[in-house]
Amino acid sequence: MDDYEKSENLFKEAINICKEEDLQNILIDFYRERAMNIIDIPGGVQAAVSLIDKAIVLSEKSNYNLAKVYSSAGSIYSIANELIQSIQYQLDAIDICKKEGLRNLEIRNYIEIAINYIDLESYEEAIKYLSVILDYTVDDKNEDAFFKSYALVNLCGAYLKLDKINEAENCVTELKNILYLLDENMSEDTDIFIYALESQIALKSKEFEEARVLIEIAKDMYKENIGQFLYVDFDILLEEICGDIYYGTEQYDKALKCHKEAARIASEKGTTYYEASHLKLLYSDYLALGDYENAIKYMDKYIKVESNLKAKFDEKYLKYLHKRFETESNREVISNLKYSKKIMQGIIIVSLMAITIITTMAGYIYKKNREINKLNTLFKNLSVTDSLTGIANRRALDEYLSGNWTLYRKTQMPISFVMIDIDYFKNYNDNYGHPKGDKVLEKVSSEIKNSCRDTDFVARYGGEEFTIIMLNTNKEESINVVTKIKNNIYNLNIKHEFSKIEDRVTISVGISTASIESNKDYDYYIKKADEALYKAKKEGRNTFLHLS
Repeated sequence: MDDYEKSENLFKEAINICKEEDLQNILIDFYRERAMNIIDIPGGVQAAVSLIDKAIVLSEKSNYNLAKVYSSAGSIYSIANELIQSIQYQLDAIDICKKEGLRNLEIRNYIEIAINYIDLESYEEAIKYLSVILDYTVDDKNEDAFFKSYALVNLCGAYLKLDKINEAENCVTELKNILYLLDENMSEDTDIFIYALESQIALKSKEFEEARVLIEIAKDMYKENIGQFLYVDFDILLEEICGDIYYGTEQYDKALKCHKEAARIASEKGTTYYEASHLKLLYSDYLALGDYENAIKYMDKYIKVESNLKAKFDEKYLKYLHKRFETESNREVISNLKYSKKIMQGIIIVSLMAITIITTMAGYIYKKNREINKLNTLFKNLSVTDSLTGIANRRALDEYLSGNWTLYRKTQMPISFVMIDIDYFKNYNDNYGHPKGDKVLEKVSSEIKNSCRDTDFVARYGGEEFTIIMLNTNKEESINVVTKIKNNIYNLNIKHEFSKIEDRVTISVGISTASIESNKDYDYYIKKADEALYKAKKEGRNTFLHLS
């Protein structure tokens, strides 16, 4: 039985227990999270759609976590190429986010709506939604820069499609201004994307040699980062731009080769929304080559695909408008019904609250039966354990800190926060392959766990990063533990000939310690430890740094 089958059996078992115990909110979370987890596996799209539809039905009845459910539905329907349905759910999510002050989630939905409109070739609509993001500000500077960079990349692409070169150039300038605020991987990948965008700008200005040089730089840099590149379908874009440059310089045979490669990659990925534009490019290439038989064939295919897309779009859009109209028409009636039953509902709600509190307390005190304990175990396995390394995941870390921080501050104990990063892990993955990279993550995480004390909380923070929370541990004690971890991982002697500092796998570490008199939240110290990690990497890696 493979990992997917094991997780599927575990998921089904958890669902059955949730239904038996009538735990609707947990059931909604399970359906939503499982749908998002399986969307990228082969054959997972339809299963994900089915699961998110179940989550929507339950969430709309209970009004629980509705913004996240609609947002996830928007993402899933977008991948399923149901773009109008996707936009509808994202707009619904935005409405709720505005009311509940969920700024980050609101911005993410604006981005996804814009990308859907780009895929529908509705560039003006995409620009409208992307421009909204640039007017928003998020408190966390890194996250704010992340949202803005993603918006600017897509905004530049939309302007180029409309031949608005000055606006596209302004987007690139803004992108360069915020690169330093992004984390290392995002900054590097965005820098690569900028070369591709500048190549397109040069191409639009008929500066073909400059366009060629810039796209070659982008391709070379992309090859070094292909394993974990953050922007989707960049490989398709590279081939399209190369083909367009060849076409502009009348090298039509080479243009045809590149455009065919772009179409092949898109087909292998199942990204059907590129089909019409690729057919149009191939028609132009064959026409320029004087191959009129193939030109007519591809034009015929293009017309059929475009007509089908338009018919599908019109049908979906009419259904969307009809649903919106019905909702608006019924609001006044619903409002009147709510008002007439207001007093009765108040009595019922108070009664239900009293019953719920009594039942819940009784459950905590007396109902520690086998099924609930089993559910708790399943929930923990599904939600708070990293599937690769077996240690706690980011969600477990957040729950651990948010649930205990107030208590820790009352004890006035020093607490040390540690951030660990495997040096040049991207180089390892790119050269040895992801299966061996996964083995390294398993060995390193195991060594970190074994080198720590029983009271230390160890979690995988994401990618090749790990976090340790050390209770009742001052600066000197935390450095002693970190030194032990660092030496033990070095002594594993895991070969890494692509590291720029050693012949084996090493780590860089950042540490921050919360003093007993501090009133700051735990997020502050995680950021401080992350800042220390960044400086340790800047100082040459394979070292540690402590920041107070």
